[in-house]
Amino acid sequence: RSRRALPGNESDAADDCRRTGPGLNMKLLNQAVAVTALNIRNLPQRIGGSIVAVVGVAAVVLVFAAVLSMASGFERTMMAAGTEDTAIIMRSGSTFAKVPTTSLVQEGVLAMLECRAGAAVIVDSKGKLAGIFTHGDFVRGYQTNREIGDTPISDHMTINPITVHENDLAAEVVRVLREHRIDDLVVINNAGEAIGLVDVQDLSRHGLS
Repeated sequence: RSRRALPGNESDAADDCRRTGPGLNMKLLNQAVAVTALNIRNLPQRIGGSIVAVVGVAAVVLVFAAVLSMASGFERTMMAAGTEDTAIIMRSGSTFAKVPTTSLVQEGVLAMLECRAGAAVIVDSKGKLAGIFTHGDFVRGYQTNREIGDTPISDHMTINPITVHENDLAAEVVRVLREHRIDDLVVINNAGEAIGLVDVQDLSRHGLS
């Protein structure tokens, strides 16, 4: 069953940037600084030793160096962000909308509202994952049945939803969300218990959007 799609408005240029990675940008910046430094050494012969011109070009070098430093810091930040465990970025506890399979749709929606989440995870009596019910599921169901709130949530949930393990890296979470174009990803443990949910809207707080 189709659920909310992950926004896909990246340009071709952005795609190229992701494929080449920050390493290519760093290489270009390094080359720019090297070329500018060479020009400074040759500048007195070209312009008759003008001190003003030399100082001006030196300022350009300082700007390039600052940009290079920022780009390097950005690269390190992005690499570190992707190495977080899923357990660190997932919703759990009071922010995790979870209801039993015996619940009505209205109870699932209430849990979503209380947690300000776009989905509720459905679990069986042992806490094992049974399914997921999203805002999109509710909207589609309401279009055909205005009394959907009084029906069992198990009739409308997605069975066997896509999951990640609590020990997976955050980078894997981002990959799965993008690959399957979904907004909500259930986190499970070794026992198959649903212990959390990753909402695509939360990724920006961890530098992963």
